Amino acid sequence: MSGTRERTARQAGIPMRPGPSPAQMACGHTANGRTPEGLPACAICIGIVGGAQEVVASPDLTLRLARCLCGKECESDDRLPFFEYRGPGSSAANEVCKVCEFRHRNETFAAELFDPKKRRWVTGPVHDFEPIGDRPDLFYCGHDGWN
Repeated sequence: MSGTRERTARQAGIPMRPGPSPAQMACGHTANGRTPEGLPACAICIGIVGGAQEVVASPDLTLRLARCLCGKECESDDRLPFFEYRGPGSSAANEVCKVCEFRHRNETFAAELFDPKKRRWVTGPVHDFEPIGDRPDLFYCGHDGWN
């Protein structure tokens, strides 16, 4: 899909959160929910990815690009809906494998995967882990609705 690159989210017609920037969570997303105690949390990653309840310093988003799954692009802004920072030092850059694009921290990725050549599930070391590194940030522009 070819995206349209806009200078700012406002120019692209993307809704932004009003007010100050939300807390940046260690999982990479900005806070999009709260714990029962009222603390900021990431509702996307809680219980799945570590750092969903850990607040970290906000990254420098200067000259960074954010991309929606539909291909729409704009300047990174932590007030974009469901924003995820994927730049240097982020969990996405350090824990997502460049080879398979799965999130793992192992040096060797051992898993049960479907081998299309053997037409069966196999278990064992598949490949060495190589971090994917810096890539565009993610957000959701609302292209598929909000319900």
